[in-house]
Amino acid sequence: MLVSYLKSIIMREMEQEDNMFTYTIMPDYGNAAYAWMKMPGEIANNVGQNIADATGWYGEHPISKELEADFILWAIEFEREVNEETEVIFHWLDFHSRGIALTQRLKVELGADVRVIYEKPYEDHDYAIEERREILLDGSFKLLESRRGRDPLAARTGLFFCSMVSKKEVP
Repeated sequence: MLVSYLKSIIMREMEQEDNMFTYTIMPDYGNAAYAWMKMPGEIANNVGQNIADATGWYGEHPISKELEADFILWAIEFEREVNEETEVIFHWLDFHSRGIALTQRLKVELGADVRVIYEKPYEDHDYAIEERREILLDGSFKLLESRRGRDPLAARTGLFFCSMVSKKEVP
């Protein structure tokens, strides 16, 4: 009985999430791309279409020019500094900390009617450790399962990364 009740709660949450715009913040190469959007009802195991890069923000929901400029600087740092072919020392913890802070500001600006997710880029060698988190309106976050499937390394590490970046977490 308890199992079926819990399944029904999870299914309701999934249906609600599928009916919302979902913005994912994740830096990527190519004109400092940093934001992706899935439309309500879009069922796919991806982040959706690119809607923001060094040229601006083109999401369905507008954001402040200040936040847009801060995201662009953050994404350009990734584009310029991260290179898999060289052994440049990149300070991932600091980079993610700033990225999560920007993503928390985005959630505040966009409000409760959209989902906002922060996802580590694949170029971070520790990307599988707490790879994705949904940012909640109060600034806390909820860890999400990887889009790439379950990773035993991520399961073993627990909440180490989250505790290093922010003390706000939600089960």
